[in-house]
Parts: sequence; C-alpha cells; structure tokens
Amino acid sequence: MENPDSEAAQGLVEDGNIINDMLLYLNPQPATDKFPIGRIMLNESQMNTDLDIKDVLMSSFYQLLTHPNRNVRQLARDVAFYAYYSTYDTNTVNSFFDLVPPEFRTQYDLSMRKALSGNDSNIINAISPRGNNVFDDD
Repeated sequence: MENPDSEAAQGLVEDGNIINDMLLYLNPQPATDKFPIGRIMLNESQMNTDLDIKDVLMSSFYQLLTHPNRNVRQLARDVAFYAYYSTYDTNTVNSFFDLVPPEFRTQYDLSMRKALSGNDSNIINAISPRGNNVFDDD
C-alpha cells in the first residue's frame, strides 16, 4: 500500500505497519523454480490456533470483506476464493476457509453447486469469484 493515509489503508495500516490480524496471519509464498505455483501458508498452523484467536481472525477477515475500498474487498474475496479452492474446506495445516465469516461462505457453496450441476456450460465462469458474484455491493 503506497499511501498509509489512503482510503485503502483505513483500519489496515497504522504508522506504516499492517495491523489487520488476518493479513498478518497469512504468509504468501511466491512461485519459484522449485514450486512454480505460488501459495499461501499460515504463520501458525490453524490446527494450533485456539478458538479465541480464530474469532479475532474471522473478525479481521470480515473487516477486509466489508472494507470501504473496493480493491481491499476484492483482495479479501480473492483470498477467500483461494482458501476454498486450495483445500475445499478440509482441515489441513494451511487451510483457513473456516475463518471466512459465515455470511460470505455461501457464495463458494453456491458456486460449487452451480459448477457441479452442469447447468452452466462455462465451468470457469461458474466457479470464478468474479463470474458468479453474489455480493450485493460490487
């Protein structure tokens, strides 16, 4: 984020440092020669994260998903999309879809149901977070 005083930084950056707990919990791993596909790892295994911390992380995720800046909301939705389709909501070391607030989880369930039903000839459109947007504000 180039400008910590910008609308996009609202509630996310303080004194030039990221303060959103969800953003701090995620540890993006860029693609390398050894691992040609980037991935997101967690700074602490979700299997070792207690329920109070999970509540804080879910609240922080909600803050991102409802942020006043459209780009921040889209980033959060892309992260939720990644969380769902990278683990299909299974309980693994680096899974975090359980941290997506319940009111936002339904989009992914509906997208998968639509994709698997065969009613949409374009399966990529059916599972795309932008092609099957059920959010009201964007």
